[in-house]
Amino acid sequence: MFWDVCKTFQVDRKSLYAEYYCSSNLRKEDNPRDFNDMLIASKFRQFLNDGKGARKMTGRGARFLQIVIGCLAAWGLCINAGCQKSAMQKAEFEPVFYPPPPSTPRLQFLTSFAGGKDFHVEKASFLETFVLGDSEAPVDSVVKPYGVALHKGKIYVCDVGQGNIKIMDLVNNTFATFPSGRSLQRPANIFIESDGTKYVADVGSGVVSVWNAEDKLAAFLGRDLGMRPIDVVVHGGSLYITDANSNQVLILDKHSGQLLGRIGKGVGDGQRPGAEELAMITDLAVDHNGDVYVGDKLKGSVTRFGPGGSFVRSYGQGGGSSPASLVRSKGIAVDREGRVWVADAGPSCAVKVFREDGQLLMYFGTLGTLPGQMYLPADVTLDYDNVKLFEKYAVKGAKLDFLVLVTNQFGNQKVSVYGFGTFPELFAPSGSSASDISERSEQARPQEPVRSESPK
Repeated sequence: MFWDVCKTFQVDRKSLYAEYYCSSNLRKEDNPRDFNDMLIASKFRQFLNDGKGARKMTGRGARFLQIVIGCLAAWGLCINAGCQKSAMQKAEFEPVFYPPPPSTPRLQFLTSFAGGKDFHVEKASFLETFVLGDSEAPVDSVVKPYGVALHKGKIYVCDVGQGNIKIMDLVNNTFATFPSGRSLQRPANIFIESDGTKYVADVGSGVVSVWNAEDKLAAFLGRDLGMRPIDVVVHGGSLYITDANSNQVLILDKHSGQLLGRIGKGVGDGQRPGAEELAMITDLAVDHNGDVYVGDKLKGSVTRFGPGGSFVRSYGQGGGSSPASLVRSKGIAVDREGRVWVADAGPSCAVKVFREDGQLLMYFGTLGTLPGQMYLPADVTLDYDNVKLFEKYAVKGAKLDFLVLVTNQFGNQKVSVYGFGTFPELFAPSGSSASDISERSEQARPQEPVRSESPK
């Protein structure tokens, strides 16, 4: 019936779809509900702005418009009244495990978040949207996530697409934007200390902004260094920053911002980087010993330096075709056992796990939109403090050691959460050994998810 009314407007389907794609940059297959809702609202605004079309709208067409407006208004009231499910009460699906048989599963995909639609968020009423129009991107959406951190039940996601940070509060089931003003331009990564102090690497403004536990701006660091910060990590009293301009890791005093030193040697355009040199720096991690791990998209590897800046080893095989290769290394994390986790945004679209000595143990994810799969992963972070919030998603009898959070820049799984630990024998293939992935390589072929029926 809607398309019959559109004929009265003298507008065909092709023009409607084109208008919507250009204005919202949202794909129908990613979110069909929002696609259809915004399509209708867009058409109504066009109609009201057209005086001739408005005069043609009589009889059945006018009645249809009234009915649709009423229905959408009621739908908006329902949403504001809390008719949506809590973010922590999503529909269940069959358990997904990694690695595949015959190996013992050590990782379970737990859940994912797409943005504000998973939480309670105050949305504009239909009348406001109808009169004022839709914003270029909804305030409750995560457009293009990169860095992610989890602190005291809140997931902080750097949205480089909107120039802000989205906060998903898992305890209070709320969704908010931080900061409220335009203090950030293009935040790429965030690091949060145990006391709640936040450090944001803003590649757009060329500084690291510091925010206290109450989310109040405290300082700008590195303003006079001419840097383009990609990632930031605090270790002890020092701030480690990957600088895309110099292709080096800058070490700053976290209080004064004074430059203390540099790690790595950047190479110029067209030069072939050596083992200790960096050509297209990305993310970094610092382990408990002070070793620094730096990603390089051009080299297709992660380089490890000692606390003094000496070269230790590389992870990945420089963009080759083997499973151990890294094509576009991005987010990096190191767990308490010394395993190195790297988000590879290359064709594999996976997170690869290396032993401390550089041997590949496994990788998980693979390109796709099914639960547990990835769509251009950007960051990976590990969390040991918020496991209890996600235990309800694990299979009965599972013992989770820590969480693995991965951001995806496309698709509906903008933030995916996995649990690393041990799982009951019911979910382990017959004949599999109970050896930990730290003891041997589990990777000999692409890691598709293992799906197992839940126990009755």
